[in-house]
Amino acid sequence: MLKDIQLYEKKNNSRRKSHHLFVSDTRSFSAVRNNTLEHIKTFLADRLDAEEWRAFKPLERLSITVTDLELNECHKMICPDINLVDFVTSYREASYTSEVAEKKMSIQLLKLLLLNEAWKPLSISVGRLLAAKPHSADVERLISYYNVLKTSGRSSLSPNTIKDCLYVKLNMPSVSEYNPKEAVLLWLNEKQRHSKVQEKATNQEWYQGVFPEAKADRLKQLSDDYNKCYSF
Repeated sequence: MLKDIQLYEKKNNSRRKSHHLFVSDTRSFSAVRNNTLEHIKTFLADRLDAEEWRAFKPLERLSITVTDLELNECHKMICPDINLVDFVTSYREASYTSEVAEKKMSIQLLKLLLLNEAWKPLSISVGRLLAAKPHSADVERLISYYNVLKTSGRSSLSPNTIKDCLYVKLNMPSVSEYNPKEAVLLWLNEKQRHSKVQEKATNQEWYQGVFPEAKADRLKQLSDDYNKCYSF
């Protein structure tokens, strides 16, 4: 009552006479949990294509029933840099060994594979899958590097240049560990290159009479420095 006005009538039973149309108050905790898990599973299935991961199925559990075609697809996805015959041979040998046969992919399985040198291709493949990080920290770090690189003063950078810079930033070694020899040789061998110091410059009319001896010495020094820098 408020100023002799009845606002509501107090009921002895607080439960509703009819069920709520959107929220149920009669379901058990197990039912709500299972329903939530089912919704999460459906959400992930709609957004993640399971066909993309089917190629990794042979490494999920070492089995003798895996076909050569499945091993070939797995090889293309996870270890194309390893010889296909070596990968298939190591997988077949390991799948017929009782210690590792029918075992799920885990750190313990990797330790068992590392004990046999002949199973090195298989251990490398399993190790690469186990090393995959279940988070987006690397992607967020890449976005941070991109924001630092692409500023208003660098608006003219092309997408390929940005891609190359980010690749070097994330994948290449530090400057103290980097050996530029291979890169310099690749640059020199791409096409016929010549020294930027032109010997004929000393014979030009504008060059005569202007400290000819000093310029000739400087020209020779530049030529020697260039040859010394790019001679391996």
